[in-house]
Amino acid sequence: MSVALVSLAALTLATAAPDPTPDPTPYSSGADAPTAETADPSPAQPLGEAGGAFAPRDMAADPPAPPELAPGEEALGTFASDDPFEPFNRAMYLISWPVDQLVLRPLALTYKAIIPHPLRDGARNALANIYMPTTFVNDLAQGNPRQAIQSLGRFVINSTLGAAGLFDVAKRKPFNLPPQGNSFANTLGYYGADAGPYLYLPVVGPTTMRELVGNVVDAFSEPLLLNRVTSKRVVQVKTRKVSLFSSNFELSTQGAAVVIVGGLDHRAEADADLEALRHGSVDTYAALRSSFLQNRAGEIAALRPGAATAPPPELVDPLADPAGKPADKPAKGQ
Repeated sequence: MSVALVSLAALTLATAAPDPTPDPTPYSSGADAPTAETADPSPAQPLGEAGGAFAPRDMAADPPAPPELAPGEEALGTFASDDPFEPFNRAMYLISWPVDQLVLRPLALTYKAIIPHPLRDGARNALANIYMPTTFVNDLAQGNPRQAIQSLGRFVINSTLGAAGLFDVAKRKPFNLPPQGNSFANTLGYYGADAGPYLYLPVVGPTTMRELVGNVVDAFSEPLLLNRVTSKRVVQVKTRKVSLFSSNFELSTQGAAVVIVGGLDHRAEADADLEALRHGSVDTYAALRSSFLQNRAGEIAALRPGAATAPPPELVDPLADPAGKPADKPAKGQ
């Protein structure tokens, strides 16, 4: 349970906004554009709303079912080959859906509405500063001493001049040390470790085996997050008494604060992108999977010097509908 909660605090969901430029004349070469007489007389919808399959849904209701595909057919851009446990993951997604919409999302939006922006920024800065030693270690592990020195400098400056990290003094002049993060999952990916099967877990959300292993290692590298509890037990063995020691780890008070505040802040900041994805996708599960895996693949690729920065070819736009097909392009001259 502790590992799952710590994973939530380290997990971020970054999605890119879709291209707002509309596709010109979405009619195939064999179809004629509707005229004023044949156009649909229904009233225009308000700006920002769509009809049909893309109409805004009641987010507290059941999520939409995935589109039906022919036997052996795979929707393009869904990273389905990385999801061998898809039936299990979809079941976990269906279980998590009402919990997120009825509990987590309202709590996150309430946190965002009640806590002033400067205080949320301060909390975010403090959380980033807590994870900075982990960033420093993984910078070194990836053979990047220059970035490691910057991470160490940010930690020292913000821990002292920044009031224990509440203020990001390091990014301002004269220091000019930009914010950055790193993790053991990144280190594994840097050295070629495969992401492993995709998983969707309650509370944790979208992840992979590599992310889970990395989150566990990162949690143990943060002394403020976990407490080591040692217990002693005396047993009688024949005529002698033997002392047995056992130890386990539990979430510390500081760790609980990190999990709660970090989780609420991450959920609130990601809300706009998540709602856009859920409103605009026929298969929200597949779109979320594609967005997460593409984002992580891009972050791992960016760690390697000289690596291509183009997104994976499977899904250029992470908010694009994986089950949808692009409209036919009009023939030249039409």
